[in-house]
Amino acid sequence: MKESISVVSMKTKGKGVFDMAELYQNMKFWLDFQGYGDHEKTFQEEKYVERIKGDSKQIEIRWRADKIFNEYVSYTMGITFFILGLKEVQVEKEGKKIGSNKGEVEIRFNAKLNLDWKDKWKSTVSQRVYNNLIIRDKIEAHKTDLYNKTYVLYDEVKKFFEMYGV
Repeated sequence: MKESISVVSMKTKGKGVFDMAELYQNMKFWLDFQGYGDHEKTFQEEKYVERIKGDSKQIEIRWRADKIFNEYVSYTMGITFFILGLKEVQVEKEGKKIGSNKGEVEIRFNAKLNLDWKDKWKSTVSQRVYNNLIIRDKIEAHKTDLYNKTYVLYDEVKKFFEMYGV
């Protein structure tokens, strides 16, 4: 039977001038590079809602990215963006005016380890024995790997915000 184990949940926030398109592209590139990309239809933008409020936008984006290890183990990374008051602005960089964005952004990260993601086991007793006795160490190693990978992406986003002084 399918089983999902929550490994980590965290969020980061930023407010100020930043390039939303660059943030979006960098995060998507990181996921692709780490094996959460589209080549196996393992990435989905589940939600994209954009609301115009005067001269600014409110945007909500929800991603689901899966990484498949084998017939039994997969990872799921859920990422949700909440962007408030997003406006296009001009900033000066190295003497040139360039387009950028200004607003408030919150990004939430949730990571889960999925066991029997193909739902092939019919006996929960047999599966518990398999998980707790036979592959327990491998499950713990996968949990550690997923935790570390999620924190690497989280740190990349924080560095991006720091680069822009957000």
